[in-house]
Amino acid sequence: MADPEYWLKQDAKPCFLNATPRSSSAARMADRVDREVFPELSGVGRRAQGRIGAIASFSADLIKRANHPTERRIGWVKVPLYPSAFTSRPVGFHQFSTVHKALAEAGLIEIEVGYVGGAGANGGHAGRLTRFRAAPALLGIAEAHGIYPSNVREHFAWNADLEFWPKHGAAADVEESSSGSIELRTVSKSRRIAGRLEQEKTVLAIPDTHPMITGLRNDMDEINDYLGSQAYSGTAFAGLVRKFEMPAGSSVDDYRFDFGGRLDAAGGFQTISKEARAEISINGSRVAEIDVKASHLTIALGLLGQNAPLPADPYAIGLDDFPRNVVKLFFISSFSRGRLHNVHPKSPGGWHSATAKMFSASIPEFNAVAHPLTKLLPAVLAHYPILHDFHLRMPGGWGTFQHVESNVLLRSMQSLKVFGVPALPIHDSLIVPAAEAGKASAALTEAFLTLTGVRPRLHA
Repeated sequence: MADPEYWLKQDAKPCFLNATPRSSSAARMADRVDREVFPELSGVGRRAQGRIGAIASFSADLIKRANHPTERRIGWVKVPLYPSAFTSRPVGFHQFSTVHKALAEAGLIEIEVGYVGGAGANGGHAGRLTRFRAAPALLGIAEAHGIYPSNVREHFAWNADLEFWPKHGAAADVEESSSGSIELRTVSKSRRIAGRLEQEKTVLAIPDTHPMITGLRNDMDEINDYLGSQAYSGTAFAGLVRKFEMPAGSSVDDYRFDFGGRLDAAGGFQTISKEARAEISINGSRVAEIDVKASHLTIALGLLGQNAPLPADPYAIGLDDFPRNVVKLFFISSFSRGRLHNVHPKSPGGWHSATAKMFSASIPEFNAVAHPLTKLLPAVLAHYPILHDFHLRMPGGWGTFQHVESNVLLRSMQSLKVFGVPALPIHDSLIVPAAEAGKASAALTEAFLTLTGVRPRLHA
């Protein structure tokens, strides 16, 4: 079923469990909640005091978030539910687990259970932390003691030194973007392992004063709100995050959000097979996936000025003795590195040894000698001569391609939204209700023509 409040939960604020009562009213409120929720355990003693302290700390954040006058998304807070996050915290993990479960059973709070997805930017796991919100019953108890969202700071004090969640171990950590629907990352460390470049990336804080951030967030929020109001089976929708990359050494204040920008769903429909995606339904309707053939090649040709109609198969360049996947990977990897693969005369087939290993690992039938670069590269340039110096005219490499591609998808999704058609993005394709495949094809074509000047080849 669709969750009409999914984005309220997606934009929940961190609850650091760092508040303590500063008024007798706050202390009495926590004690009353404890007596209602733990009637058999209430009383004086170290354990009871710790439990009441946990109730007070948790309740303070829940009340504070219940009605924030300057924010559209209100009410929900998020807490990482793994033991190492509670190290040096005034409230322990097991203590908090006992309290929040009891509060939920008593109807005093609402819970939205989180999940762990794929790999996160900083070596942990991407996912979604568990969300909590005060129920009317808890707010009623607070009001009976004169405590409201508007005056909660008069009754509780927050320790600013504890306004963070420590990260102890990638296996347990769940990373979430601190920038909501827009994330900005940069490479913090690079190293080569067994010949492969490994990069560690850091998520950067984006100042609200950045001239572009409001528009970018609004675009994503509108799409997330709309997609979150649909009903799905075969997948879940927990919101899209648009992930940009900033070159190392650049300034966030001067960054133009023109590198990367892929629409990431943190797992779900983007990580399952094409066959599994075909089993998804949206609002009870089976789906169709509209795929852009040779998306990055189409973008390159369009931006470089070759606007003539593309062949039915853009990767068909007259090399019948080359597997299509070899030609496809040549284009994909060339665009990713920012320039065409060049011939190494002393290497088998003219392939750089690392490139040949990468092709062999990806395509079992690839053979550097049987499929020489000395034959492939001339065929590519004969078919698409405009690509000869694309690295000089499109210096951004993969980041430029991802940026244009994500703009195309977002523009298409916005157009479809106007017609009441939900569309889930898969980097170079859209999943839509099958009956709306024609509208999706038209939207993708219009977006490509507008943003690149070339009409794409589509496949459903």
